Amino acid sequence: MADQIPTRESLAGFLVTEPQLTTTAGGAYRLAARVGVDHWSRDPDGARRRLEPSFHTLAIYGDLAARLAGEFHKGDRFVAAGRTRSYPVDRVGVEDVRYEFVATRIGHDATESALDRSMAHHPTNQARHLDTHRAQDAAKVPASGRRLRAVPDLPAQPTLVRHGSPRDGVASPLGT
Repeated sequence: MADQIPTRESLAGFLVTEPQLTTTAGGAYRLAARVGVDHWSRDPDGARRRLEPSFHTLAIYGDLAARLAGEFHKGDRFVAAGRTRSYPVDRVGVEDVRYEFVATRIGHDATESALDRSMAHHPTNQARHLDTHRAQDAAKVPASGRRLRAVPDLPAQPTLVRHGSPRDGVASPLGT
């Protein structure tokens, strides 16, 4: 007997509007945008034909929403895992139900678009490096393959790292 694979709902699409970071009535962060989802049909001869996209609301809540603010932009393609949530809306005495996809995980869809992740175009490098020689050197790096993210400047003095279990209340500055 094979082990069952845990799965969850997912959504793949493109951002139609620039994501907006707001707060809920309870004070939690909410990052939301309108998204489009492509639809396809297969003709009797086997050819695929693109249909009109459908449009929906994508929402991310909590600390994840705050961390992702500014990471996604209008036109970006994404893949998200989460769930569909319905909520009632009362408009001038008429009760209606709306839906949004609440993402708990999200990333850029690398199968659909080529993102320019070269360090020369990385926002942190554009703002941090004012030295024109370093910026010109970064611009000469070929834009193929994976790129590493910029690492913030480290302190001049080494930091004492206490090795131990994260359960003992001491968090490592290097993360887990």
